[in-house]
Amino acid sequence: MPRKIKNADLSDRTSRGRLKARAKPYYQPLGRGLHLGYRKGKRDGQWVRRIYLGDGQYDTATFATADDRAESNGDTILTWDEAQDKARQLRDEFIRQRNGTPAEQDQITVAKACEDYIKDLRARKGETAAKDADGRLKKHLLPEFGDKLLSDLTTAELNGWRNGMVKEEGHEEEIRRSRDTANRVRSIAFAAFNLAFNTGLVRDDRSWRRVKPFKNVGEARKIIFSDEQQQNLIDACEPDLREFALLTARTGARPGRELTEAKVRDFDLEAKMLTVRGKTGEREIHLDADALRQLRRLASGKRPGDFLLTTAESGPWTKSLHQRPVAAAVEKAGLDPETTLYALRHTYISEALKKGVPVKAVADQCGTSIAMIQRYYAKFIPTDLARYARRAAPKLRDEPASDKVRQLRPAAA
Repeated sequence: MPRKIKNADLSDRTSRGRLKARAKPYYQPLGRGLHLGYRKGKRDGQWVRRIYLGDGQYDTATFATADDRAESNGDTILTWDEAQDKARQLRDEFIRQRNGTPAEQDQITVAKACEDYIKDLRARKGETAAKDADGRLKKHLLPEFGDKLLSDLTTAELNGWRNGMVKEEGHEEEIRRSRDTANRVRSIAFAAFNLAFNTGLVRDDRSWRRVKPFKNVGEARKIIFSDEQQQNLIDACEPDLREFALLTARTGARPGRELTEAKVRDFDLEAKMLTVRGKTGEREIHLDADALRQLRRLASGKRPGDFLLTTAESGPWTKSLHQRPVAAAVEKAGLDPETTLYALRHTYISEALKKGVPVKAVADQCGTSIAMIQRYYAKFIPTDLARYARRAAPKLRDEPASDKVRQLRPAAA
C-alpha cells in the first residue's frame, strides 16, 4: 500500500473550506506522472486525477465528490486518503487500457515507442508536426535502435548516437547546425521514450534522462550586410536565384516556406500586401514600391495557383535546390562562407531598427516577437530610443525668465 501523502490545504474538509472556489484544481503530486487534484466549487468540491503523457500533455478526469459536507461512502464521495487510492487505481487502469497489461512492461521496442508517439503527436498537433517528427526518427534513430527494446538502451549508447549526428569537419557554422539538428532529434526521440515511460510501458527512464543536449547551438551567428555587400550578393546570383534574394531583402521574410510556397493568389496588388505562411503561422507583409513592382513582374502571366518564385526549370524552390547556388554566389561576392539567404532577413531587421521603425512594427512585419527583436538585435535599437527620448523630453528652462522672477518672489512682510 503506497504511503499516504498529507497536504495542509487538502487533507481535511476544514482546510479545503478556506480555499478560494475556482475552476482550476488545486493539485498534489502522488508520484511520477500522477497528480491528485481538488476542484473547489461553490458547494461541494470534486476529486480530479491527472496523468502526465509526455511532451507537456496530460489526461485529466473528475472521478468523485469530496467529503466536504456529506460523509464518505467509499465510492462517489471520498476522503482525501481514499481519493489517493482511487487516483492510483484509475492511473493503473488507464495504462492497461492504453498500452496493454503489466506483463508487457519493458517489452516495447524503440520502433513501437516511436510509432505510438507519432500517433499521439498527430492527434494533438496535426499531420505536419507528425510527418516532420516521423521523418527525423526514421532517418536518425530507427536504423540504429529500431529493433532494440527501449528498456535495454544504455546512456553510453545514446550519448554515442547523439554525438554521431555531429559533423567532425567543416565550417564552424556547419558544425553548429549539426549540433542543433542533434538536439532536435534528441528531443523528439526522448519525447517518444517519455510517453512510453509515463504510460507504464517501461519502468526506468534514467538511460535517456542522463543524455543532455548541446548548449548554445540553437541560434546561428547573425551576419549583417552593408549596402555594398548586400548588392554584391544579389548581383552574384543567377537570374532565378536573384529574384529569390531580392524578394527576401525587400520584405524581410524568412527565405523558406514563407517565400518558396507563396503563390500568385497570395499577392494583393490593390492592398499592396503579400500573405505568407510559415513558422509563425499566416501573416500579411506590407510591400514598398520596389517589392510591389517585382511581384507584379513575377505574377504576370501566371495562374492564381502558380508559385511566385520558381527555379530556372520553372519548378518550386526547395532548400536542397538553393543551397549550392547560394554558396556559389557567396563565394563569387567574396563574403563570409557561412553566409546564407537568412542574412538578408537579418539585414532587413537591423536596417529597419536603425532607421527608426518602431520595434513592434518590425516584429509584426517580419513575423517575430518584440522579445526576440530586443534579444538579438538590441545593438541596433539605442539610436532609435535616443531619438525618441529627444522628441519626448519637454523643453524647459534651467532658470526662470528675468521678468518672472519678481512675480515669483514672496511679498514683503
